[in-house]
Amino acid sequence: MLLTRELQLGGWEASERVEIVRSLHGDMLSFAYASVAVAVGASMTAIQTGQNALWSVVAFTSLIAAIRLVTMLMVRQRSHNADFDVVFWERLYLVLGTVHVASVGAWTTIVFLVGGGAFAQVVSFAMAIGYLIGIQARNFPSPLIARVQTAAAAVPMVAGLLIQGTAWYVGYAFILLVFFAGILRTNGRICETFLGALRAARMNEELAHFDTLTHLPNRAYTNRRLDELTRDTYEPFAVHFVDLDRFKRINDTLGHKAGDAVLIETARRFRDVVGTSGFISRFAGDEFLILQYGADAEAAAGLADRLVEAMREPFMIQGAPAATGCSIGTALFPLHGEDAELLTRQADTALYQAKSAGRSTARMFAADMLDRETNRLRIETGLRLALEDNQLRLFFQPLVEPNTLRISTCEALIRWMAPDGRMISPGEFLPVAEETGLMGMLTDWTLYEAMRIASDWPSSVAVAVNLSPSQLLRADMVEVISTALRETNFDPRRLEIEITENLLLGEHQPVLAKLEALRDMGISIALDDFGTGFSNFSYIARLPIGKVKIDRSFLTGIIADKRRQSLLRGFVHLVASLDLRIVVEGVETIELLEFVSSDPQVTQIQGFVFGRPLPETAIGTLLRASSSTGREVAESRPRIAIAGQ
Repeated sequence: MLLTRELQLGGWEASERVEIVRSLHGDMLSFAYASVAVAVGASMTAIQTGQNALWSVVAFTSLIAAIRLVTMLMVRQRSHNADFDVVFWERLYLVLGTVHVASVGAWTTIVFLVGGGAFAQVVSFAMAIGYLIGIQARNFPSPLIARVQTAAAAVPMVAGLLIQGTAWYVGYAFILLVFFAGILRTNGRICETFLGALRAARMNEELAHFDTLTHLPNRAYTNRRLDELTRDTYEPFAVHFVDLDRFKRINDTLGHKAGDAVLIETARRFRDVVGTSGFISRFAGDEFLILQYGADAEAAAGLADRLVEAMREPFMIQGAPAATGCSIGTALFPLHGEDAELLTRQADTALYQAKSAGRSTARMFAADMLDRETNRLRIETGLRLALEDNQLRLFFQPLVEPNTLRISTCEALIRWMAPDGRMISPGEFLPVAEETGLMGMLTDWTLYEAMRIASDWPSSVAVAVNLSPSQLLRADMVEVISTALRETNFDPRRLEIEITENLLLGEHQPVLAKLEALRDMGISIALDDFGTGFSNFSYIARLPIGKVKIDRSFLTGIIADKRRQSLLRGFVHLVASLDLRIVVEGVETIELLEFVSSDPQVTQIQGFVFGRPLPETAIGTLLRASSSTGREVAESRPRIAIAGQ
């Protein structure tokens, strides 16, 4: 058990003391051998001299040895427990060991006092010195214990020699004292070596089991801790799987140093919220796992909500606020699983549902989530096959100029035609593609395919392709677009890249640099879904964009709502004042078409009033069959729909 942080015993010193106590009480077999040897030697001297006092030595040393063997066994069994009292067992060893060594030393004194002959003197001294040398190997981790126990043996042994009163015995007593001093000096050096090795081992263990950035336990230690909990406890607890929202965007746009700062601050906020009620770890890159002890469903939901709330406050990174957040999936032990692997899997499933619900939310695991997770895995597997088997198709929705009613741009929309003939909605598979890392392949395919198809259109018609935030943050995105242009021999002036408003929050220089590089190639940049984010006009004025697409939400109920009409006209006027082209999305009726067309500052209109998105053949036929006026689009819509069936 890693007690350094888990028990909070005072850092390195506390963990070293635990190891010292284990070492002092270790190697029971060699201790038993030495104790038996002392008992046999003392018995021999008792028999040889016939003195009952020496039988008392045999009895007392044997009793102390038995007690010490019991304590060694107890330390072996209990030293890994969280409630292990290091100080108590260290002091007990000092007391029992000192008494034991003193009794062995007293044996030599008693031999001299009872007038034992040369045999008894040699046996007692040889056994006492041998025993004393032997315990140095056990006591070297603790210089204090070594000094006390050496003194406990030396005093009675030297006293026994001095009792004889002759110069030879006194001289030998002096030599013995020098010998004991040498033992203590050697013991001190060995102790330093031991502690150095122990610190190195602990440091390696720290590096192996704790995250050096946040100083939280890492995945390996967390898995071990979770295994122990599920195996050894019957108390309920909660597993919270936490994923940081928009972390990759911060990392890619502001740099890894900024990302590290977010992780450190996140760890601090989580510590403040969780306190002593749980265990926090950095499970992977921007994922944290929190164990909440003794938690039922209500307590777990409460902690998850507090964690989400703690992450709503923007982070101050490089002197500017950076918005992030977290999504949390929670599973309960033993309700949702009785082993570590199942619990983490259920929590991860709940986390995916939280992220799918819009992020910065928390979800408790429920059985029906497994069906959704199975469906997600099915979509992921099918999508990989779709990329290999050419099951993907592009459909195109026209953007029409209100004055001439001509199609000047077509937006490329990806569709998935399953082998059973069913068309799978982008709303089903695009989130899965983002989660599983397939969005890059989808984007590359869409760019190339859109340019290939549009190459056969009239040269006056452009094609628009959406880039998700994750794709614009790719380091190779500009090169990917450049390569597709070159391989399809497509005019970059006919390519529009649509980006979302929320991608551009903050001064993200790497993103701006990519947009400027695309603009310098002749590619148009359009800001999609305008009005759904922060709508910072002063910031948009500095962006390298040429077009703004006003979101369809502005048209909801607008015909009967004068305030909404004024709001839309105000938006259009402000955007036009920035010398940007304006597209109004979501025009689905003739009434809406007439209303939007009445504003001369609107440059393009997009919506189902001109028909639903058309496949490659149908859009090509439409663009080539006429002068591409919007009225012809509307009039030919039934015919084209049939042709596209």
